[in-house]
Amino acid sequence: MTKVEPSERDAGVFIELISHFFTVTGGAKPELLPPSLELQVPDKLASTGYMPVRGSLNGWIAVSLPDSMVDHLLAAVGEDRRDEAVRLDLTGEMVNVITSNARAHFGARLHVEPPIATRDRGTPGHLPSTSLSFKLPFRWKGDDAFLLLALQN
Repeated sequence: MTKVEPSERDAGVFIELISHFFTVTGGAKPELLPPSLELQVPDKLASTGYMPVRGSLNGWIAVSLPDSMVDHLLAAVGEDRRDEAVRLDLTGEMVNVITSNARAHFGARLHVEPPIATRDRGTPGHLPSTSLSFKLPFRWKGDDAFLLLALQN
């Protein structure tokens, strides 16, 4: 399989979707930090949501967030609970919304499966392994997080 480096346009789709998600859900646009190509999958933060992708693009898309960022988002949507289950639900929903909205750009190339949300800092073993990922870091309300694109064709 050939490794895919997202084009500027492809990466721009995810940058716009992250910005839109935080603006709509959290009321403020995130600060976008310089993206990078990662030769190893970076260490994850407290909660990570994965969206497995199959079809002409294979791999996964992930968003990894610290608890404090998830808690700010939960407060923004009026959720009082801050337990692990609620944090994971929101993280899974976030990656689902972002990836599902990306289908408008990628079309038939992006066949998604149900999201997986975990607090495990490693990548779930049943997801395809990757030696290259595209990292889109961002900061919101003083916390750093990132989106990873680990896709192959």
